[in-house]
Amino acid sequence: MTATPLTNNHDDNALVEKAVTILVRELGSVDAGRFLAMPPRQRMESVKRHQAWQQGLNQTRFFDDVFGDQR
Repeated sequence: MTATPLTNNHDDNALVEKAVTILVRELGSVDAGRFLAMPPRQRMESVKRHQAWQQGLNQTRFFDDVFGDQR
């Protein structure tokens, strides 16, 4: 028994063609090309992002906001 792919190559090609057509129509060929050539943004690794968030955190205010002032 073989697995059925969620999409087939024909569907993917049609999607890409439609997306490029829309980009060129809306942005023009030069800006569409620039958009397609943009490098992907580097995502900050989740632990580093969480540590950066924690450094700016006022723990007392955060707990009061989340749990209410229960003192």
